[in-house]
Amino acid sequence: MSNYNECVATYSYAADTGDGSVTEAELTAQLVACIVDQRVSATSDTAELSSSIDAFFLIFAASLVFFMQAGFAMLCAGSVQKKNVQNTM
Repeated sequence: MSNYNECVATYSYAADTGDGSVTEAELTAQLVACIVDQRVSATSDTAELSSSIDAFFLIFAASLVFFMQAGFAMLCAGSVQKKNVQNTM
């Protein structure tokens, strides 16, 4: 949000000087361009965060599958006679 405030402050300063060298339309266009640039950089940060969250979820889900497989092996081993456990593993 501070970047947005910087854009507005720059716009306000340019509008307050009022020396006539820059028109109101040009100042407005510069303000809009500044805000759009800030949104584009925020979007790229969001995409990077989203990618990191996706990678974490993938690793977390893979570890759950790994432990579920081990748990299922223990369930199968516990449901047969001791002499047949080696055949279930």
